[in-house]
Amino acid sequence: MGCQSCTSLVTHPSYTIRQHYPGPLITYDGEARCEPRFIRFSDLTLSTMELIFNAYGDNDDDGTDEMNEMNEVCEKKVDVEEKCDKQREEPACGNPRKIFGCQTNAPMHNCRLNGGREESDLADDSLVDKELRALEDRARGIYEIHIESFPDSPSWDCLKPAEKLRFQWKASTGDDLMKSPYENFALSFTRSFLEAFPLATCATVRKEEKIAWCKLDRCQRMPFILQALLYHVAIGAIDPEDHCAVRELFHKLR
Repeated sequence: MGCQSCTSLVTHPSYTIRQHYPGPLITYDGEARCEPRFIRFSDLTLSTMELIFNAYGDNDDDGTDEMNEMNEVCEKKVDVEEKCDKQREEPACGNPRKIFGCQTNAPMHNCRLNGGREESDLADDSLVDKELRALEDRARGIYEIHIESFPDSPSWDCLKPAEKLRFQWKASTGDDLMKSPYENFALSFTRSFLEAFPLATCATVRKEEKIAWCKLDRCQRMPFILQALLYHVAIGAIDPEDHCAVRELFHKLR
């Protein structure tokens, strides 16, 4: 009997397999859940019928109002044009010798809008041009002194803009571009520290220099990082048009 119970066949499984399949995908709809919408597309634009009623509802009244508005606008334009024509007229002078003086002393009014920009001043432009020419002359002199021991060096006019950068920077700031951010910081800090403490020793300057550098955060070190980046561009180590190389070197210098 024991063997028969062991070898008896099982007519039904000992557990039930239930198949659960996912139902249809239900998207979230706030309006279907009666949630308030803060803004609707219909709130931004008028319906077609409202546009038709506004355009053709009161045709007679709207036509007269529009004609009156157009007449007012045209009258304003005519007044502005007459004012501009009067301002463009040259001042009349009885003496021919004073004609040039009257033309130059008369105020010139511009009837055109400048789009929020200030009118360019010719005197300021000429001053900027003079400063740029003076800077170029100083950079040229620094380069000529630099190549005195290198007779085979090219002339200043044959240099590329990137090759002129080092000498233009020195002519503008008085400092040389260095290859590391710390070296650029050291030049600036040493000069300013010795101006404030002329009797300070070299050891004191180096000590204060390291302390000041450690206190700078990343944003405060950014000018010196950019100077080091300009140095590598000036010596031809990287191409400024190669954005990947510039980005890689920038992260390395940081």
